[in-house]
Amino acid sequence: VTLYCTGGSQEAAPLARLEAVLPELCAANRPMATRMAAKSLNRAGQHERALPLYRLALEQLEQLDQVDEWHHEQREATLEGLAECEQQIRAHQPWWRFWKRSGA
Repeated sequence: VTLYCTGGSQEAAPLARLEAVLPELCAANRPMATRMAAKSLNRAGQHERALPLYRLALEQLEQLDQVDEWHHEQREATLEGLAECEQQIRAHQPWWRFWKRSGA
């Protein structure tokens, strides 16, 4: 959470720290933390790396098997982040590579 919150004002330091803990963070099965890591990478322009983390966060949410308000909010936030990340990837592709825009 600290890395996520400081990422907007100090990109380099939090990103370096995130790199160090990313494998452990993904293995911890904490969807909110995984989503925040994805958002941090997406905000830093590393959209291709953020995309699988958003998908992992969704998988982690599905495994929790709970349907309360918090889980619903987390799922919505993750889906929004995923859509934003996919949009950023499409926006950064050259126009002549239109066949890649569909995710193929």
